[in-house]
Amino acid sequence: MANEFIIKNGYRSQGNSEVTGSVIITGSLAVTGSLTAKNTGITVFDTNAATLYDTSTSRSIDWGVRVQYDTSQSAAISYGTRRLHDTNGTDVTINWADKKAYATSTRLSIDWGNRQLIKNDGSTVTLDWQNATFTGSMLGTASYAAQALSASWAPVSANGSQGNIQYNDGGSFGSDSLFNYNTGSRSLLHGNGVSALGTLSHAEGYATTTSGSYSHAEGALTTTSGSFSHAEGYGGVTRADYSHAEGLSTGTHGRYSHAEGELSYTGWRTGYHATLESGGAGLYYLDTIYGDQSAVFPNGSLIVLDDTQNANVIGCTSFIVFSSFWDGTYTYIQLVNTGANTTTATIASISSYNSNVGDQQVGGQSAHAEGVNSVAYLPKSHAEGYATSALGVFSHTEGYSTSTYGEGAHAEGSTTNAIGLYSHTEGYSTSTYGEGAHAEGGNSIAGYASYGPGGAITSGVFELNSLYGDLTALFSPASFVIIDDFQGEINGTPTVYKFEVASSTMSGTPATEITLVNTSINTASDKYAVGVYGNPNPTYADGSIGNFSHAEGNGTQTIGESSNTTGNSTIALGYYQSVVGQFNDPIPTPSALIIGDGVDDGTRHNLLVAASGSVVISGSLLVSGSITSTGGSITKNNVVANTSFSGIPLTASITFTTAFPNTNYSVVVTGEDARSWTIQSKTTSSFTINSNSTTALTGNTYWQAATYGEFNS
Repeated sequence: MANEFIIKNGYRSQGNSEVTGSVIITGSLAVTGSLTAKNTGITVFDTNAATLYDTSTSRSIDWGVRVQYDTSQSAAISYGTRRLHDTNGTDVTINWADKKAYATSTRLSIDWGNRQLIKNDGSTVTLDWQNATFTGSMLGTASYAAQALSASWAPVSANGSQGNIQYNDGGSFGSDSLFNYNTGSRSLLHGNGVSALGTLSHAEGYATTTSGSYSHAEGALTTTSGSFSHAEGYGGVTRADYSHAEGLSTGTHGRYSHAEGELSYTGWRTGYHATLESGGAGLYYLDTIYGDQSAVFPNGSLIVLDDTQNANVIGCTSFIVFSSFWDGTYTYIQLVNTGANTTTATIASISSYNSNVGDQQVGGQSAHAEGVNSVAYLPKSHAEGYATSALGVFSHTEGYSTSTYGEGAHAEGSTTNAIGLYSHTEGYSTSTYGEGAHAEGGNSIAGYASYGPGGAITSGVFELNSLYGDLTALFSPASFVIIDDFQGEINGTPTVYKFEVASSTMSGTPATEITLVNTSINTASDKYAVGVYGNPNPTYADGSIGNFSHAEGNGTQTIGESSNTTGNSTIALGYYQSVVGQFNDPIPTPSALIIGDGVDDGTRHNLLVAASGSVVISGSLLVSGSITSTGGSITKNNVVANTSFSGIPLTASITFTTAFPNTNYSVVVTGEDARSWTIQSKTTSSFTINSNSTTALTGNTYWQAATYGEFNS
């Protein structure tokens, strides 16, 4: 065969060898040195350069640097570093060592090692198929089949206007102008004219508004200003966090409160921000922005002071206004209670609930109002029914036009008022002024409001505390004053007295000075309380008489502490008395059992008085059986004509025919004229009856004196 070179038993070349043509090697080829292969004169293989060339003399593979090149001589694959390059031969598009794909040399696109698809910025993860999360948006249409042979997509536009929520409408996007999403507050709007401004709030219905975060308004014209609050119905408003208003035009102004029904409210929305004047003493001034508001706080009116959102020294409590005035810059309010001092607070007038000037919320925390025109003003109070008002903390009022002012008080029925702390009133037009008192029936009164004195009583003359100002009109001549001698300084035993007023004037203190007809009345201290007989709740009165008393029946009154009265128009004046019947003559004797048999208020009379170890019967006594006296008791009694009384006040001296062995005897006086009868100047042979009045008597007066002992029948 022509040009054939055959080696049978091996071939070894000591120098350079060149083979022109093709070489077929069967077996192994060992080359010491370099080996170059050419094709038609073009090097295609060169072990010295560690390069494999294509037919164009361009490099194809350089196994020295472990790189494969494209036809333009740019690096395409660096298999040594496990990288795939872009056309420029430098930028890495795939690094399978790190399991990453790049859009450019520095912008990562796919990280399949961490199973993530990267956004165009090279760092933001848009698809994480390891954790099944997607970030971003997709716009277009698509179809799906179990075995899809082809697919297509195209961008589509949202239906409707900005904020319209999209929904499936027959296979296409649908929207409704009344169903929207507020991207700013991330809130839902569903209705006509609704506004959802609070974060993550929901407004639905007609013209509803949610301003509070996480709140919900529904119905018509309802508004939520408080966070986490809920208003429903018509015209309801929640102005406090976590509150709920429902029904017609109800409102909540206290946190955690609930108002339902019609025109029912909790707390105030018209309070004023106030600051304690330097020096304190219960004097506050309103912020100057309010202008002259003195007319909102008339003398003697009630206000509520709330500092629960500030120092919380006082809490939320009602007080009496002594005076208010405008100095050209501020409205000043002076309270009767000079100890009610806290740095800053909000103040609201009870009589001016709908003032348009005040802009602060007051009270109403955790309160509940229901019914019609019912208001739970103070924290943790409850008002229900029609036109009821709860103005005491923890109080409860129900029924028709009832009110509670005392803490923990309860008023029910019709037009009843529970003013005393922890008191209870029920029935019709009943009132409680005493602490822990109870009034029931019709027009019954348990306890009186009282004033504090400015000093001791000396010869029938005393002053009221100067804070009350001029009260001479309440203590005019011939009127009657009540003295609660709770220390027993007048006659040794605590009780309540009724004294006639001789005169009243303003002293130099200045204070209201009262002079009694009975100038023998003295106390060692100011440990007593003063009331106005016949007026259970006079202006500025801030104390109480008749605590723990009970009045029931019709028109009954309890003035003495822990006393009890029942029947018709009976009055328990003294401590621990029990009065029954009708129109009794009130006496101060403590622990007395009294049966009244008067005809009207002008002719009060006691049929029976049992007190101090004796029983006085002013009438006939029919006994079926016998009466036996034991213990050696001696009894004397008689009648005194009205003409026997003289002096100022009117008194009558009684002299026994036979003297008692000692002064250990008691006297009970009752008369046909209503007077506050007392005795004085007691000796073994005489005593004096004091009417405590200068008004002429028209009827007889009865007395009974008995030594200490016992009667058995």
